[in-house]
Amino acid sequence: MKIITILMILLASLVYSDNGSMAGSFLRYGMDARSEALGRAVVSDNTNYGYSYFFNPSNISLHKKNEVMVNYRKLALDRNLGSFSYIYPATEEASIAFNWNYAMTTDFDEYDNDGNKTGNFDYAENAICMTFGVKLKNELRIGFTGKYLWAVIPEFDSSEDNVNATGIALDIGAGYDLKIKGEIISLGAAARNIKGSFKWNSDKIYSDPKQITNDFPTSYDAGASYSPSFLKDLTIYSAYGTSSENYKEYRTGAEYSYQNGDNLFQFRAGHNNTNPAFGFGYSFAFKSVIIASDIAYSIEETDENPVTLSLKCLF
Repeated sequence: MKIITILMILLASLVYSDNGSMAGSFLRYGMDARSEALGRAVVSDNTNYGYSYFFNPSNISLHKKNEVMVNYRKLALDRNLGSFSYIYPATEEASIAFNWNYAMTTDFDEYDNDGNKTGNFDYAENAICMTFGVKLKNELRIGFTGKYLWAVIPEFDSSEDNVNATGIALDIGAGYDLKIKGEIISLGAAARNIKGSFKWNSDKIYSDPKQITNDFPTSYDAGASYSPSFLKDLTIYSAYGTSSENYKEYRTGAEYSYQNGDNLFQFRAGHNNTNPAFGFGYSFAFKSVIIASDIAYSIEETDENPVTLSLKCLF
């Protein structure tokens, strides 16, 4: 039998040290390049760009095309973060999305009970999600995301059995476009990872199995976005985030869009607490299909200035 004591308690909380180093932190990171470049201040986003429904499920109601999107973020210490999503516009006012978010750390050293190194292993956390959002007649948008969570520590004895953790979580969100003297200010609020947890069970490894629960903190976000009437190509974002563990984040971002025929160029900058970020997006139309790519560069005190990449196809 290989050593798993402590791993069940610590891996879920330490692999991604964000929001107080609590479990489930991969679901509190920004998943896509656009959100990262805008400082993750997109809870009030009233566009159909990017993956902002990760922060507020009501935003998905604005998507009017089928969309496939992949995101990837490389972090320090052999950590990888990514997602795959598909959006289906069910009606003019409502859309559904299915997505898989994952976090992986590779090349952990593996030792037996005598302290001898026996190899390496990888650790992964996953969330399979379904999102539904609808726009009501009074300009109010509401949305929900259900998440099935699981994590695996592989092959910890000669029979190659795993230590697994599973759980569920819920996101709820709302958005509203406020009209004041011809100007539109978009408001948004969301609660994420409600009742989220990893419930570990080692009954395949120990004759006296260990059962441990790592609870996720619930995240609460509220914010506003605004495109001034004299410069509609510029959108300014701001948001405030906290959690059930009293973690606080102040977020701001700005995005400028320039359209040239079928080509759209977007320039972004943002700030998430003490972490500035910058990014660029480019999309073009090919017949009835739109191909879009985005990149973001973050400057973080606790990481090696990660780069986030996104690619999507709308049809």
